Amino acid sequence: MGEDMEMIKILGECGLADAARDWAQNWQLSSTGFNPGKLYFLEPTFLRESCEAMGFDEEIADAILGAAVTIRNDENLQRVAWHCHCLLSGVVPPEKVASFKWPLPTVEGEFTKLIYAPVFVGAYPETIRKHRERDIPAEISTDTFSDLPLWMRHYRGVHGVWGVDQTAWLGNHFRGRLFKLGRLQYESHGFGHESRALRNRVTGKVLVLAGDGLCFRSDGEYDGTNGVFDPDAWTSVFSVSGGVITGNPFSPRGAAQRETVTLDAGEWEVILQKGDTVLGFHIPACGPLLSEDCGKSLEMAAAFFPRHFPEIEFKAFVSGSWLFDAQFEDYLPPESNIVKFLREFYLMASPHSSDSQFFERVFGGHVADLDQAPQDSSLRRAGVALMKKGGRWRNVGALYFPEDLDWGKQVYRRMHTVDA
Repeated sequence: MGEDMEMIKILGECGLADAARDWAQNWQLSSTGFNPGKLYFLEPTFLRESCEAMGFDEEIADAILGAAVTIRNDENLQRVAWHCHCLLSGVVPPEKVASFKWPLPTVEGEFTKLIYAPVFVGAYPETIRKHRERDIPAEISTDTFSDLPLWMRHYRGVHGVWGVDQTAWLGNHFRGRLFKLGRLQYESHGFGHESRALRNRVTGKVLVLAGDGLCFRSDGEYDGTNGVFDPDAWTSVFSVSGGVITGNPFSPRGAAQRETVTLDAGEWEVILQKGDTVLGFHIPACGPLLSEDCGKSLEMAAAFFPRHFPEIEFKAFVSGSWLFDAQFEDYLPPESNIVKFLREFYLMASPHSSDSQFFERVFGGHVADLDQAPQDSSLRRAGVALMKKGGRWRNVGALYFPEDLDWGKQVYRRMHTVDA
């Protein structure tokens, strides 16, 4: 049987036919070293010791060992686990791996939705070796690995069985690319927005200008946000000519402004543009979003990366989330954690934004009837109140420059007292 036909047969029997297209180019590469019945990362002793070293509790360890039993009892699943191990560990060259987004098996079974968890645990020895090479404190390693149990419990809460489906995301943790530093998680990447951030050389004021030729609604959101288009939409401009910078600014609350500004290029310098290295930060669902904890986390990150990854010369902290929607300021008290958090950042509208993430995180999914939506928290009540007035929630981008770190002082709002 040819290699492709064998792969299709194995994946089909495992309920993983959807993986065939993405895995085809590397399936043969991962065949080297496959020794059914002798995969180290499926052995109970290895898994138990690794789970303990990563700080996993007994319930999580038992579930992962249960998944390993399921895999050991099926040679086809062993082949799948080995293939994913090779993708994650570097046996398959990283440049040949398009994605770590692995589909879940469609076959039934108590632990079939959890088959990738032992694969991630199998990457622990190599990941911790990378951490030690960088002199990363053990407590940061343990905190970083805690995302696997978090997502396992999230899957069980939604589906009623153990599983893990955030494989593309977790691949960052187990390749040594992402770290949890206090309340927030960080990874380096290129700035992907068309916007540019500028700083006044004298006053230090920061101004974010939209890219050239972008289409915005009258409310300052990208035209098409939440599928809503504005017949009076307008197009942004950005140009540098004759020593003058012309553009459309974002208010620190995130809305693009129709009125253009002209700046003296001698007085303003670009401090962030597309492609620049940034630290993307993420907000795990692991407890209250206490503003002071987030500030401490940013301070940790500002010290951590120069010390342990000096080659990463990042320009800014960057994120995007429904938690940055400035509309919360109109529906939650000023002392709420969300409001205190979002007010610290320079916000900017996000293209292709929608309220889907808001619904998923706040209500567990789309709400067809607002009158039937749960109202058991101030956040849920705020969510429904805005929507009943015809509003829509959205994802919003956020910036914070390390040289401006003065948490709790709303530095960007203070810079823009008039238009904030």
